[in-house]
Amino acid sequence: MTKTLELNLVEKYPELFINYGGDVMKTCMHWGCEHGDGWYKIIDDLSYYLANFNSGCIVKLKDGGYKKVGAPKVVFEQIKAKFKTLRVYHEWGEGIRLDEFLNPEEAKMAEQRFKNQLDGIISAAEMLSEITCQSCGKKKDKKEICCRGDYF
Repeated sequence: MTKTLELNLVEKYPELFINYGGDVMKTCMHWGCEHGDGWYKIIDDLSYYLANFNSGCIVKLKDGGYKKVGAPKVVFEQIKAKFKTLRVYHEWGEGIRLDEFLNPEEAKMAEQRFKNQLDGIISAAEMLSEITCQSCGKKKDKKEICCRGDYF
């Protein structure tokens, strides 16, 4: 992806792209987004959803009340094309400790729900890339030839 588009994403979603341009020995985000400009919208939409995911959810407290808590923070580790499909690698940053609010069994279930939601959001973006040209962003038709001469 061009540097201009990458920097636009970094500016819009700094909490997700905290590793962008970081130390090559610590993060693959040193190289930025390693795919064509056609997937920019997919990454932008994914980042929007993950930024909202990072803002948290409401949990029921041990005393029966409710409180909004932040989800464990998500940070991009690598974004690239592999086998003509988008791959998004991430890590969980420091987040909330659900066991402060919930009993251990409920905390474990809530953490698993967070992980399932995150996996679903990322999987949807990766699946969308399978039918989107990474060069021009056009939706693919299996009988069509891409703008670069590749079959979809």
